Amino acid sequence: MESFSAGDETVGMQKTDTTITKHDSIVIEANLLYFFIFFLRKTSYIYIMGKYSMIEQ
Repeated sequence: MESFSAGDETVGMQKTDTTITKHDSIVIEANLLYFFIFFLRKTSYIYIMGKYSMIEQ
């Protein structure tokens, strides 16, 4: 799922509030939420692995 990209974000920024439809805003929010969850999972995984490696040493 590679719908989140810098290009989409800049296009969203250039639009005014009146031109953004409800559907567009929902799609943008969903992409941001997906990216945020992916980022959290990645960082928490690295953090947990780091903790385990510290305990083993």
